[in-house]
Formats: sequence, structure tokens, C-alpha cells
Amino acid sequence: RRFCLKRHARRLKPRLKRWSEHEDLDLRALAMMSLHFAHGENRQTRDFLIAHLEKDKQASLLRARWVLALSHLAGVYRERNEFALARGTYEKALELKPDDATVHFNLGLTYHQQGGFTRAIASFEKALATEPNDPITLVNLGIARRRNGEARLAVAAYERALAAYPHHALAYFNLGNVYYESAELEQAISAYQKATELDPSLSNAYFFLARAYLKSKQAEPAARALRAGLHYAPEDEDARKMLNDVEAYLSQSR
Repeated sequence: RRFCLKRHARRLKPRLKRWSEHEDLDLRALAMMSLHFAHGENRQTRDFLIAHLEKDKQASLLRARWVLALSHLAGVYRERNEFALARGTYEKALELKPDDATVHFNLGLTYHQQGGFTRAIASFEKALATEPNDPITLVNLGIARRRNGEARLAVAAYERALAAYPHHALAYFNLGNVYYESAELEQAISAYQKATELDPSLSNAYFFLARAYLKSKQAEPAARALRAGLHYAPEDEDARKMLNDVEAYLSQSR
């Protein structure tokens, strides 16, 4: 049986209130986080938490640890695919720190995992309002925009990521995906090649590069790309089958 924090926090509510005044900062933060998580919708509990936070001499440190604990708990729920609990917990963290870029980013990932691309985009944009040049957030914004049917805006996000961090292999890889889907094969090949140069172990970049080569009727470089990718991902059966097919075609063509 899984440990249920809400159930235990309700049972331990009086003790948690006492621990909220403990001299140990981490214990105070965990106690207040637990009360917030389990009873945050209760007006009396909210008033209690607000009052204790305002009078705490280490309020900023307490708030930071409280947000960190909520974010960690939300991450556990997200890993379990318990998305409603993950979202609710991230939103509680944002009640304490509305401009926390990391929380907005992780909330965006949660929406994205559920296929809620419009909401994911909104969360990533909020994260970027605080950290406008974070390449990981920009790449994930691009992925969400691409999956939401916004190809040009996806390209813009990847280009922003590359302007901030020119050596970001995943930005080039995902840029290649947009170009491939738009049948802009020359640009796709160039982007995938750049991704493999920056991160030679990125096997999918080789496999997608091979796909772009094949679509542009270039079998020899497609075979080379597949061999390179299989060096890093020898267990990929689809890529191995594709390589066998390409080599069979090349053998017949000679």
C-alpha cells in the first residue's frame, strides 16, 4: 500500500501545528508543507500558515524549503502518472512563490504528459517570464508548440534556445523534426547533422537523419547514419530493420 500523505497529515494535524513552531527550520518547513498539502483549502489552516510564515524570522528560507518540498512531492506524483495530484501540488507551491520558474516548468511538463499542450505552453511561457533564456524550457516550449500544430512558433522557440545556448543538440534535433514534418528536407538534414556533431551519442538524431536522407532519395548516407546510430543504440530493432532494408536496396542497385 502506498503511503498517503493527506491521510496521515489529517491524523497528525495537532502535532504538525506544534512542529510548525519547532526550532529546526527543515522540520518547520515539512510540517507547514504537510498542513498546506492536506488542509490548504481550509480557511483556518490557511490563516494559521500565513500567520506563522509572516512572523517567522527565517521566512524567506522557510518559504524556499516549503516550495521545494511541495515540488518534490509533486514530482513523485508525476512519475506515478497521478497527474491531478501533481498539478494540485505544483499549484500549491505557486501559491507561495508565484514566479518560481522551476515550478512553472514542471507544471508545464505535467500538462504536456497529459496531452494538454495549450496549458503546457502557458506554463512554459510563465517560466520564461522569469528565466527568458533557459534553453531547456525553450526546447520544451518548442515541442509543445509543435505538437499543438504551431510549427513556425516551435521553430522560433528552438531558435531562441540556440541563440541562448548554441551547442544544444536537442534544440537542433527538434528543429529537424519540424523541418522534416514540413517536407523541408534540406533544412531537416542540416539540423539533424548538427545535432549528431554536438552529441554523437544522440542515436535518434542519426535515425531521423537517415529517414530524411531516404525521403530525399539518398540511400548511401542514410545507411551511414543508421550504422552510426546503431553504434550507440544496438538494441533498436526498428533501426536495424531499416538498415537491412537499405543495404538490400543498395546491393540490388549495384
